[in-house]
Amino acid sequence: MKPACLLDFAWRPEEQLLALTALALAVAGAGVVLLLSHVRPQRDRERRRRLRINAEGRMRAATITDLTGSTIFYTYELRGVTYLASQDVAELSGGLPADLMTIIGPATTKYLPADPGNSIIVCEDWSGLRTAARPAPSSRPVQIQKGV
Repeated sequence: MKPACLLDFAWRPEEQLLALTALALAVAGAGVVLLLSHVRPQRDRERRRRLRINAEGRMRAATITDLTGSTIFYTYELRGVTYLASQDVAELSGGLPADLMTIIGPATTKYLPADPGNSIIVCEDWSGLRTAARPAPSSRPVQIQKGV
């Protein structure tokens, strides 16, 4: 007598469909779990990018040219190439001046040497912003004393 084997078992069509459906759901579920465990939220990826550039990047003079909402637009030159870049600083608003218009002008950027187009103006641990020192408005007129 021949030993029993799972493959010798006679499956009815309904049982075959049920078994294949269960197998497909198990494979799909494992794929979703695997995918979700490797996908990081966009904010986390951007924060990690900023911190990596801060840690590994080189500094270069830059010029902040414009502001739109929470996006800073800037330019910098490296080896004869002018880079036009922007950075959304909405998540970093705590370390920025109240009046963002004061930051237009000279600044410092950090970029990755292997990818010079990958740059930042500010991150959690560093800032290349140079805010102009502006005196507080005074309510009384300034009096100039003449020398004796």
